[in-house]
Amino acid sequence: MTNAFDWKILLTSVTISALVTSVLGSWLKSRFDKALEKHKYELELTKVKVNSEHQKDIEILKSNIAQINDLKKKNLEYYQAIFQVSQSKRLIAIEKVWENYLDIRGYISPIISFYSCLLPKEYLEVYKEKSSKNPFDLQSLDTRTWIPSFDSIKETVEIEKLRPFLGETLYLKVRSAYYVAIRLVYKFKIEYDNGVEYQWINDELLMGHIEVCLGTDSSEFQYIKSSNNPMYIQHVFGFISNELSKVMNEVISGDLGSKLSLEKTQLLLNNNQFNNNIFK
Repeated sequence: MTNAFDWKILLTSVTISALVTSVLGSWLKSRFDKALEKHKYELELTKVKVNSEHQKDIEILKSNIAQINDLKKKNLEYYQAIFQVSQSKRLIAIEKVWENYLDIRGYISPIISFYSCLLPKEYLEVYKEKSSKNPFDLQSLDTRTWIPSFDSIKETVEIEKLRPFLGETLYLKVRSAYYVAIRLVYKFKIEYDNGVEYQWINDELLMGHIEVCLGTDSSEFQYIKSSNNPMYIQHVFGFISNELSKVMNEVISGDLGSKLSLEKTQLLLNNNQFNNNIFK
């Protein structure tokens, strides 16, 4: 007798299998959803933490920039205050050396006229007339430009005292301008008294001081040097006066002081130790 197929058993097995699958699927989905929510929460916490740290860094950077700007402002105010105090002394120093230079130039005007009006071949003719009359009144030069002692020249000693207020560039130019005038008188008078022609254009020391005044590469110095003409002595003093006036105006106008003030402030801001102290 053949056994009949038990449909109830099959149906029960299918039902149980479906139930297990459904329960297992729900459990897995729940676990996955929980893990996903956990990761999303951790991600949000990380984003908040990162944003908070970035915001903190931004605030620190803003604070550092504010400190630098404040320090820069204080230093500019400090240098401006120092500049205002020292500027009055600079003006007094410049006025003094300029007046002295013009005074010396006035004393040597006869020598400038000599070289400007006469040709080299005419020098000796004038020298011969000195026994009867001194056309240059050179004795008037003695008290002002004649060198009584080489260890002490009044004009250069005075310039040295004013050196801190003149600035190095102006100091060197003014000093050489004085030496141009003093040496011209010194050499001219000696050779005039001895009846010897003095060709200032061939005087290396004199030309060296002229070079300091005008600058080696300046068109004015190259013009004088290439001309090799003693008649251009008036041009020399004109060029020197213009150069001194230009450098003096830089100091008087405050351009030089402002430039130095900005350079000092920039130097402070670029100092590594300063930056490390601010940002540490």
